[in-house]
Amino acid sequence: MRDRGRPAPRSGKVKLAMFATLALLIVASAIMVLNGNRMPKNDQLYEKYNTGYQADMTQRDGVVENTSFANGMDLFTAKDFGGAISALSNVQAGDQNYTASIFYRGLAYMQTNDHMNAIADFTAVANAGQTNLAADAQWFLALCYLKVGEETDAKDILTTIAKSNPYDGEKATELLSQL
Repeated sequence: MRDRGRPAPRSGKVKLAMFATLALLIVASAIMVLNGNRMPKNDQLYEKYNTGYQADMTQRDGVVENTSFANGMDLFTAKDFGGAISALSNVQAGDQNYTASIFYRGLAYMQTNDHMNAIADFTAVANAGQTNLAADAQWFLALCYLKVGEETDAKDILTTIAKSNPYDGEKATELLSQL
């Protein structure tokens, strides 16, 4: 009669199967951990080349401005990107800072990982004509396309930058060589 407190002896095949299963679980876990800690190539390039953008605050000459643009820029500078998006969205199309508000809203969208809305804003700024922000908008547009996996669109924009923008052309060429 078998003692109920003791488990039945296991055969060698059962022990071998349990050992093999445990070994496979350990190997699978190690592979998942190693792959989980790696960022995809496009994400790595995005992080490397997204060096941020210095907010160019308007001169206030000691007078406190109470406009949607000024409030949005204050929030952007304070890294309250959700608040900045809200305030900058209130800048009207006729305002002299309208294009700048769209540009900075795009930057704020990037900070909140809403790259699709950032793409829409940077496209609008890049297509707005000859503004001093159009070239910068192209650069961030390329980065956003890279982030969302639209590598072909990113390459097209980077090629344009490399050919026509002496300031960002070198880094665009460098980034292109890594894609």
